[in-house]
Amino acid sequence: MEGRGLYYPWSMTMDSNGRIYVPNRSVDGDIRGLRTTIMDIEENYYGTFGKFGEEPGENKWLSGIAIDSNERLYTTDESLNRVDVRNLDGDLID
Repeated sequence: MEGRGLYYPWSMTMDSNGRIYVPNRSVDGDIRGLRTTIMDIEENYYGTFGKFGEEPGENKWLSGIAIDSNERLYTTDESLNRVDVRNLDGDLID
């Protein structure tokens, strides 16, 4: 649920360096697993970002993820009806 594993992974995208970004939805009532995990196909782990909430950069129900040609990372939240734009480290971009 926490740490390096995946907890109800929902989608994925891959950057130009082969890093895979996987949003984890967790389950109703358990907010510990809600995050995006960064890893690669060789099972190397690069960290996570995100947490439960309604503030900028937080999520309630992750639903999609994509990377554009400028390597901006987009995450969508089905509950908050919001798209967050981040750099590849997971930091919000204004």
